[in-house]
Amino acid sequence: MLDPTGKIGFLLGAIFLVELSVMLVTDALKIDMTGLPGALLDAATLTIVVSFVVLRLMLKPLQEALEGEHAKAQVILDGASDAIITIDERGIIQTQNRAARHMFGVSDEDAIGRNVSMLVPPPHRERFDQYMENYRRTGVEKIVGTMRQLEAMRKDGSIFPIEMAVSEVNTGSQRVFTAIIRDITERRQAEEARERLMRQLELLSERLATAQEEDRRKIAHELHEELGQELMTLKLFIEILGPGSKAKQAKDSRDAALAAAVHVTKRVSELVQDLAPPELEYFGLDAAVRTYCERQAAAGGWNLHIDCPKPDARAPRPVERACFRVLQEGLSNVLHHAKATEVWVYLHQGVDDLELGIRDNGIGFDRNELHDEKLRESGSIGIFGMQIRAKQVAGAVNINSSAGGGTEITATFPLNLELVEPV
Repeated sequence: MLDPTGKIGFLLGAIFLVELSVMLVTDALKIDMTGLPGALLDAATLTIVVSFVVLRLMLKPLQEALEGEHAKAQVILDGASDAIITIDERGIIQTQNRAARHMFGVSDEDAIGRNVSMLVPPPHRERFDQYMENYRRTGVEKIVGTMRQLEAMRKDGSIFPIEMAVSEVNTGSQRVFTAIIRDITERRQAEEARERLMRQLELLSERLATAQEEDRRKIAHELHEELGQELMTLKLFIEILGPGSKAKQAKDSRDAALAAAVHVTKRVSELVQDLAPPELEYFGLDAAVRTYCERQAAAGGWNLHIDCPKPDARAPRPVERACFRVLQEGLSNVLHHAKATEVWVYLHQGVDDLELGIRDNGIGFDRNELHDEKLRESGSIGIFGMQIRAKQVAGAVNINSSAGGGTEITATFPLNLELVEPV
């Protein structure tokens, strides 16, 4: 009976049979059905038959088809990853999909039939009905037809960022609005992290440029003011040692020249140690670490506790250089900022990794303020520079510190055994 032609034929057949039955009954009972009574009976019979047949054979299948289509549409909506909510022109929620239930934490029983402003945080919640009224009255689209980033509120009151697109459908009797909503919390966090990283990179670039200029100025000062003067003194004493100089005068000049030469040699060695320590190149990381730590301890006046056993094999050169630069930056921070009296340094090379540790008993700092741009002069950029150095060879730097509790820096560098070089 699904064929429309068959349905019409069945309807006509049913009417004929009912009419025939009524005629036979009235004839058997000798009832006069001419005129108005007959017309009324025919109309009633026709109405009953048509209503029954239409309801049973036409309207019910249509209703079942509509319910089936609605179920299919709901399955499709529930399969969407974005939240989808429909509201009427008064802002009353009509439907929501599974993603919306999960995103806002509101069941269908609590959402459908209620004003969508329940999902809007203050102060826009109190103005939402006015927004809808302004749109109905003016038709000016401020949200409909555009993609906008807003804030929404979950059932528990937590507020989170969303991206929402709203479309409008006019069904003739009313307008229905469909909102497609996406939670952009992770995207917003990623954007904030990227912006924070860009600021850090800018600060690091500025710090590196400043450090480069300071190194150049320091080297120029050493060469011109100290080494230059020492060399001039050495030249003067050599001239004094010329022909005709007395024995005592010659001895004094010779001793002074020797002292000047020793001092110049020491200063040149220190400059070279800072730029490219020969111990690191020729004797290995452990020798360079011991030498540098002892020199910094003498400059800072702290007690040095060093644990740096010689490894069986040298780590790859890039790993050694990165580790040494982290040590330099770490001890530089101790020297200039920590006000420490005790410093512990350890360097252990295992089978799979190389670990460097620096600990002091200084004033420390608030670890949560590392990202504050105001700390660029207090060592935070130096710490970020250590992290960059370590990452260049797939390493990592961890910093633990608290105000008044000293600072501990741990750096770990993975070793590629195929690249490990013999001592």
